[in-house]
Amino acid sequence: PSTGFTFSAMYRQADQVARALAAGRPPVPQAAYPRRHRWMDAVALRALDRGGVGGPEFFDRLFDRNPAERVLRFLDGRTTPAEEIAIMNSTRLMPMIAATAGDAVHRVRDRLRPTRPAPAIPPAVVGDALGAGGAPRPT
Repeated sequence: PSTGFTFSAMYRQADQVARALAAGRPPVPQAAYPRRHRWMDAVALRALDRGGVGGPEFFDRLFDRNPAERVLRFLDGRTTPAEEIAIMNSTRLMPMIAATAGDAVHRVRDRLRPTRPAPAIPPAVVGDALGAGGAPRPT
């Protein structure tokens, strides 16, 4: 989802919605990307965000070590598991392992942490909260 191929996914989903509506079915499209692609996207973003890999280096390696068509299918969420292994093998191992471990820890922590209540919404400001000269009015 973070690759810029969102428009391709939006097009696929719009087509699914249109077909469903034409057939009288509820207009609910499939997920834009397979679950494993969303996970790999999260891991790659974590590696990039945490500085484990640099963006230009990461994409240079992907395109240098794989056919462009495979990389583009991967970025669009349309590769097979075998192609994904080839893609993974073209990245730097240690930063990606660290990003995978960090993602796993984050997911486990989110499942174990009780949901926090939403923060209280402050009361609305009624009338002119500032007095003459822009100074707050005494309460």
